[in-house]
Amino acid sequence: MKKWMKISGLSMISILTSATGLFATSGASAATTAQRASHLNFRLGVVLKTLSNPYWVAMKDGVEAEAKKLGVKVDIQAATTEGSISGQVNILNTMENKNYNAYIVAPITGNNLIPQLQTLTHNRVPIINVDSPVDPIQAKAAGVKLDTFISSNNFLAGEIAGSYMAKILHHKGQVAVVEGLAGDATSQARMNGFDKAAKAGGLKVVTALPGNWDRLTALNDATEIMSAHPQLRGFYACNDDMALGVFQAVKNVHKTGSVKVVGTDGILQSMQSIASGGMAGTVSQYPFEEGVLSVQAAVDVLEGKKIPSQISSPIQLITQANAKAAIKKFPAPFVPFKDPLPQVK
Repeated sequence: MKKWMKISGLSMISILTSATGLFATSGASAATTAQRASHLNFRLGVVLKTLSNPYWVAMKDGVEAEAKKLGVKVDIQAATTEGSISGQVNILNTMENKNYNAYIVAPITGNNLIPQLQTLTHNRVPIINVDSPVDPIQAKAAGVKLDTFISSNNFLAGEIAGSYMAKILHHKGQVAVVEGLAGDATSQARMNGFDKAAKAGGLKVVTALPGNWDRLTALNDATEIMSAHPQLRGFYACNDDMALGVFQAVKNVHKTGSVKVVGTDGILQSMQSIASGGMAGTVSQYPFEEGVLSVQAAVDVLEGKKIPSQISSPIQLITQANAKAAIKKFPAPFVPFKDPLPQVK
């Protein structure tokens, strides 16, 4: 039984659900050799939210790296923006006709891909849900079967951000939240975690506005919020692209240092900002590793291996104290962890 290590302290936190299976040993058997050869026949269809955000580009890189390592073929497509709901539907509609062995999907909303996933389930094609959850209630009603859901713990990510914000603000003051798309499950989980920890830490959350996962929208939101709340001392943004927009708004009104900005995702630009004394921190969710795990999971399912129904990828608080170390290892986590899935090496 394997678990992600949880290292005490805000700066060293990683999580993982329990997983079954053992790593393959050196000196492969005939069966192992046959499995390795079978990888070459696997074709995976991958549908991501977008490639206009560095977070999803990192996930794409992880998918491609692991596919190359395992010798499988992948076709990665994505919507133009994280708001292109119908565009993502059209992409999966087209990809369904290409008869991939398995599909990896990160839906824009919890239900926008349900009809297509229903068809895949009917045809007994494995589905790996990564990062953004398919709505479980609607999936069950439609008879959609997901082989696993791979994601970091978004509520915990928000909690870590809220606790850190309370610490750097000395447990007092007003803070605000810039969320993603209104009603988005990922955004809501992060917001809820932040709200709980920030309030427990003595902070007052005065408002939240949807930034639609967009940097310019977040900049405008932050400008509006600071105008309405001149005593504001901090912002939590539900992704790093928005956090960078928020930080630009803070710079524009000459409040760098006095208004702290904490994000979520751990994209390279945000970590560079943190290292140079800009943003106060981010909770990195290592999308590269989610991409790696999604390919491993698809291969395992196709080879008949039993995998957990939910797999948690690592998360890590990045501050100025560890930003340079995180940048050096980017896009991989800089805290050691064990692969949760059995793999043919």
